Amino acid sequence: MGEIKIASMPENTEAETAYLRAMEMLCLFDIEKLNPNLTLHAYVIGVDLYCKNGNPGKALELLEKFTDLCIHGFFPFKLRGDGFFTDIGPWLDSCETGASLPSDEKLIKQNMLQGLTKYPSFAVLADEPQYKRIVQKLTEFVNVES
Repeated sequence: MGEIKIASMPENTEAETAYLRAMEMLCLFDIEKLNPNLTLHAYVIGVDLYCKNGNPGKALELLEKFTDLCIHGFFPFKLRGDGFFTDIGPWLDSCETGASLPSDEKLIKQNMLQGLTKYPSFAVLADEPQYKRIVQKLTEFVNVES
């Protein structure tokens, strides 16, 4: 199974508790491998939550996971089934839109970087050295020819 778990605070807020439960569901069904885009969106929601609630350490932890998934687990993108979801693959293959990426890879990479650098609540991280390293790492990935 994927390694999506995030250490929780001793006193979780209701929002954090809901978020951690959602992440456990993603982990339980191995969504990171089945639909990495859904997992990326979940990471962004978590980063937003932690930035707005004054927990930059957890936000940065999630941004590391976001970046690693962008670089190592996203491309080539294809929705798929697995040993549990056995009928999804053939069904997706028969769909008109299919299971492949609907846009070109370079554009998707640029959107990943914009999501990391243009999201308003992430501004509180701008001066963090770890954030700068994460942005640099994703920038280098985006600038590599697809």
